[in-house]
Amino acid sequence: MLRVNGVEIEDTFAEAFKMRAARAIVTAETAGWARTAATLATGYATSVIGCDAEAGLEADVPPGETPDGRPGVSFLVFGVNAAALGKALVNRIGQCVMTCPTTACFDGLGPGEEAVKVGGMLRFFGDGHQASKKLDGRRYWRVPVMDGEKVVGILTESDLFRALCGMLGIGEKGARVQMTVRDDADLLQNIRGRLNGLAVRSLVTVHDPRRNAWDVVMRVRGRAAKVS
Repeated sequence: MLRVNGVEIEDTFAEAFKMRAARAIVTAETAGWARTAATLATGYATSVIGCDAEAGLEADVPPGETPDGRPGVSFLVFGVNAAALGKALVNRIGQCVMTCPTTACFDGLGPGEEAVKVGGMLRFFGDGHQASKKLDGRRYWRVPVMDGEKVVGILTESDLFRALCGMLGIGEKGARVQMTVRDDADLLQNIRGRLNGLAVRSLVTVHDPRRNAWDVVMRVRGRAAKVS
């Protein structure tokens, strides 16, 4: 019996074609949603003779092995050439993964001899509200859920910055108190002790391990004579 790379080949009729392959990892809030999205993305993919690609589920991927630390499922997609594979991936991920709640999709292979653009095409579903981030040399696209012309499903760094500015009262009239509390001290007790009756409207704490201390910024109101 013929053996190639440790695989036994029976002396019967067989066909072999050179194809391009992709591996995608779908993650979601639950393993069930991840499997649902991956299952839909691999439907109608039995043969490239009549389908846009050949595809199938590969394995469940535990949270500790996915890019975003959530439950995942990996699936494989094969095309006759890079262009056909890229088109199939854009259609299948765009219509089956992005439409499934809480999902994200990642390249499961990394750099290869050839590459197809998927995220760069799917980003247009964001209608201009998509956001891009490059981490460790890889480009990630965050595409929001759209409800008509209203963005309902994305949180960007700008949103966080604006929220923090609002909490700190930047641009607003009023008093702010900034203080530092050592790690070995009771944080809440120190805050209460230094306010002298002032009411706290908002509070932000940031820990600095290099100084072994907490930085505290508060928006306050009241008529205290001083803050010690």
